[in-house]
Amino acid sequence: MSELTQALQTGSYRHGGYETFVVHDPKRREIAVAGVRDRVVHRLLYDYLVPIWDKSFCYDAWSCRKNKGLLGAIQRAHMNMSKYKDGWLWRSDVTKFFDNVDNDILRHLLQTKLIGLNALDLLHKVIASYNCQSVSQSVSQSVSQSVSQSVRARFAHWQFDQPDFGQHLP
Repeated sequence: MSELTQALQTGSYRHGGYETFVVHDPKRREIAVAGVRDRVVHRLLYDYLVPIWDKSFCYDAWSCRKNKGLLGAIQRAHMNMSKYKDGWLWRSDVTKFFDNVDNDILRHLLQTKLIGLNALDLLHKVIASYNCQSVSQSVSQSVSQSVSQSVRARFAHWQFDQPDFGQHLP
């Protein structure tokens, strides 16, 4: 840990490789896992990014967020299904999302909210560390939320009582 701390403080940190494997849970997924040292850095970045980005996320994004998760998403869906009998429920899972995030767009989005050059430099190293352009889930979720906000802006003429789509789902 002291070597990692020193590498982070001096800017000499370099992200290591990934171990990849396939799981079938229930569908086939290719998983890439960074080493423990790099996952410590991912967690540091996650803890740094959450307070900056979470408040701008759509309320009904349930993955990897404090006080959210699968059970909360299911409960929210049930509530909305009861409340909006003629509504629609949209569940999405974008295939290979992490592998297809455009790095230039991601960097631009990060630069719009991040002030610290050290954090930005570290994020660039993590983003560049994987040849399929895969990045940590918290960083990719920022891009996903920007897409969600763009969709919301595009359909602003719809009558929403609250700023989240979830309340209109069955």
